[in-house]
Amino acid sequence: MNANSELPGHDVDAPFVDDLNLGDYDAGMETNLITVEPGKRSGQPCIRGMRITVRDVLQYLAGGMSVSELLADFPELTMDDIRACFAYAASHLPRPAELLELP
Repeated sequence: MNANSELPGHDVDAPFVDDLNLGDYDAGMETNLITVEPGKRSGQPCIRGMRITVRDVLQYLAGGMSVSELLADFPELTMDDIRACFAYAASHLPRPAELLELP
């Protein structure tokens, strides 16, 4: 049984990232949309200088909120902002080769 099946408003058959098409995303756009300012949100990466962090967006989505719900609750966000959060997170994960110490 899906964990979201008992939560009101969660359709088990609905896709998690319903309208998110990462195939059309320009990875270079991330650098324009994700900002880090030492005095804002303790220097966490934020979206376009707003007080919404990459972590906030990813935690909402991981908690079961759909992209459509997120965009409705935060009308200042765009689909490109969401894509930039995924791209930012992916670019900060270590690559397997970086984990290995070569002789």
